[in-house]
Parts: sequence; C-alpha cells; structure tokens
Amino acid sequence: MKSLPPVSKLDYETPLYKGCGSTELFATTLVVGCIWLPLALIIGYSVFSGNHALFLAFAAFSPGTIFSVAALANTKYLFVAGKPEYWHIQKIYCSIHPAFSSNLVYKSGCWSTVRRD
Repeated sequence: MKSLPPVSKLDYETPLYKGCGSTELFATTLVVGCIWLPLALIIGYSVFSGNHALFLAFAAFSPGTIFSVAALANTKYLFVAGKPEYWHIQKIYCSIHPAFSSNLVYKSGCWSTVRRD
C-alpha cells in the first residue's frame, strides 16, 4: 500500500510574524487602527490646527499602529509559547463563560500505543 505524502490541515495558516497568521494580524491591525485613529487626531489637533494637524495625526497614526501591532503580536507569542495549538482560544472561551469550560463530553476507555489495522 502506497502512503500519501504528508499535508497540512486545511485550516492551517502560515505564521507571518511572531506566530500570528494573516487573519490574526489583520484583526489586530484593524482593532489597533480603530483605536489609534481618534487618538492621533486628538494629538494632531491639540498641537496644530488645519492641515498641519492632519499631517501630525498621520505621523502619529502610522508608527503608533505598527508598534502596537508588533507589541501585541509579541505578547501573544509569549502567552502561547510552548502551549498546544488553539490553546489560547480555548483559554479565552473559558474565561468568557463557565459553560465553555464545563466537561460536556466525558471520555472513558483504555489508551494504547499499539497500532491496530
């Protein structure tokens, strides 16, 4: 019998930065950008007025977003280092509501390392 070549799971994303996939980086950038945009406008208009305030806001928005995304990705990397896959998502679910952490499915039986065909 011919064995199939190893393949990755269908829902697997290649890590792009600090173990974050493209979806996680996009979501992080979107949330951080929504936080930094009004903050940058406040910074800009508190220092200058008119078009100069918009230039200063853009100058604060871009590096602020980039550094915040990098810091959050690094924090996530330190949080999940050495843990199994999707552990952090399960941990977040358990902290949101206790129903997620209850043992709804009980497994019993004997485990064996012998392969049976």
